[in-house]
Amino acid sequence: MQPSLATSTPLLERYRRGNSADGLLGEGSSCVVYKALAYDGSSVAVKAFRVKSSTSQSQEQQERYQKEVAMFKVLGLGPGGPDGPGGPGHVENPRRLFVNLLDYSRNQAETPGPEKDGRFYMILELGHESLDTWLRTTGFIRMANFIEIARSLLAALEFLHGLGFVHLDVKPDNIMRFGSLWKLIDLGSCLSVGDVVPLDGFTPLYCSPELAEAALEESEANLGPLRWPLRARPAMDLWAAGVVLLDVLVQGCCFAETKASLDLVDLFADATPFEGWYRWLASTEPIDLRCLVAETPGAALLNGELCNLLDGLLQKELDRRPSAASVRRHPLLG
Repeated sequence: MQPSLATSTPLLERYRRGNSADGLLGEGSSCVVYKALAYDGSSVAVKAFRVKSSTSQSQEQQERYQKEVAMFKVLGLGPGGPDGPGGPGHVENPRRLFVNLLDYSRNQAETPGPEKDGRFYMILELGHESLDTWLRTTGFIRMANFIEIARSLLAALEFLHGLGFVHLDVKPDNIMRFGSLWKLIDLGSCLSVGDVVPLDGFTPLYCSPELAEAALEESEANLGPLRWPLRARPAMDLWAAGVVLLDVLVQGCCFAETKASLDLVDLFADATPFEGWYRWLASTEPIDLRCLVAETPGAALLNGELCNLLDGLLQKELDRRPSAASVRRHPLLG
């Protein structure tokens, strides 16, 4: 339902939020996202950070907010900014690859800060649907659909990695359709290459084998020397991209059944959460693509070229995964 300017709550003096739950788009532990209306009549998405009770939590939230706003600006996605940093190899307009930041709350010094109500807000362009929703509601997937999504995702990752950043939360929920474009969203998880990866900074189903191994070592730190911390690497995003593209192929969560069966074993073995899943992921056992795709809508599409592309992305050894730039040159995507 479209929020009415006459019966809604003002926000940042330029937007209005509807007073019903109809405009809720999503929520997490740290923020809630809902639909709002700009005074020019356009619809936008508002990302509102939850109020924290303690001073330390509030400070941490402010730092996270300021970091995310800064990331938008570095990528050239901020309000009224240029079309991106450009430079060698940066031929795409980043505004076509990532969600755009339209506005944000500021403090009295006009720098990113809380609104008068003490909350932090980001005004983002409004997407139509996430890739997760699209996969669950669309009809039969064609190779053209797969190629379109793969090209968009890999172009965004190449751009991000070229500037020295890693996303670290690539998943269908964080890929959205804006008209005819597929864009990467949720830049709050981004780290610079080489930064320490926090244990709570990734989604288990889409984490890479080296992240799974590090998580296991953290839980078993008393059993031997700890090799954590693990540093952010672009190859971690490439693994997640491979899993996402497998999801597209099967029109669902490709690893859901595998993880569910391992979680059930953990339950009876009184293991720590995700332990079986992380062990399977961190093992040297290669991914059997044909077994995963068998009896799914994508089985008919899994030809030699597609197997070669996915095999490269889903290499268990981090250093054997190709870069986003090289995958974009794959014959299937050319």
